[in-house]
Amino acid sequence: MTFQEGKIPATLVVLTKNSAETLEKALESAKDFDDIVICDGGSTDGTLGIAERFGARVITQDQRFLDEGGRIFDYAGVRNQTLDAARHTWILWLDSDEECTESLCAAIREVIAKRGEEGSGTFWVDRKYTIHGTVIDCAATYPNRQMRFFSKRSTTGFVKKVHERIALKEGVGPEFLDGVMRIPFEPDIDAIRRKWDYQIAVAAAQITPLSLWHFLEAVIDCTKISTLWFFRLARNAVFCSGTKMPFRFEMERHYFHLRLLRAFWKVTTFRTP
Repeated sequence: MTFQEGKIPATLVVLTKNSAETLEKALESAKDFDDIVICDGGSTDGTLGIAERFGARVITQDQRFLDEGGRIFDYAGVRNQTLDAARHTWILWLDSDEECTESLCAAIREVIAKRGEEGSGTFWVDRKYTIHGTVIDCAATYPNRQMRFFSKRSTTGFVKKVHERIALKEGVGPEFLDGVMRIPFEPDIDAIRRKWDYQIAVAAAQITPLSLWHFLEAVIDCTKISTLWFFRLARNAVFCSGTKMPFRFEMERHYFHLRLLRAFWKVTTFRTP
């Protein structure tokens, strides 16, 4: 595979829909990638113009993976479109409101230099929130890692319609990558709830109908996660001296679990097979 001199021989993949407000910063932070694939859901703002300025190739989100309103219903399906379109073996998955740091780009260069453009591997990437440009050092959800950098040789593609993730081939173990990805955090609670409520609706639609036993399992899982977050919140209050995530936003994640369980309860059936 040939690539432009000085560029990172990897493909950056991004999903967009009316993402002009954040996309420019996202692409500016990752401008050193040789190949950029934008999978767009019908933007009517300046998204496509921004993509063109950064030399991105734009593909259209497949209608099979969208709901009647044109919103993504199957995130794994759409993300797999970007893998099919990628020109390189190495992939970095970035959301349209996220940003790469210089240290992350440098770490990616180093991995590819050592393993080769057709090499193998999958990597956890650390992520940190920012609010109005200020990095959040302490949050109950830290460490916040996702498998964002990987070789297509080591994976079978994305799975799960919501909260999607990359599936690894048998025998492949993930590694940790130096560097950090920044996640600008929306300080508008109403906007956060609208985004999360859509994710809840998609999750509930996927498991309809839900047995009472599986509902109880969901209650246990959410309780475990919330308990862990409360423990971390107390630990951060005592031991973390950096910038903390505002308390109201920390509590919003617990409220998310309550809304999720309420949605699951509505689709729970008491019928026995």
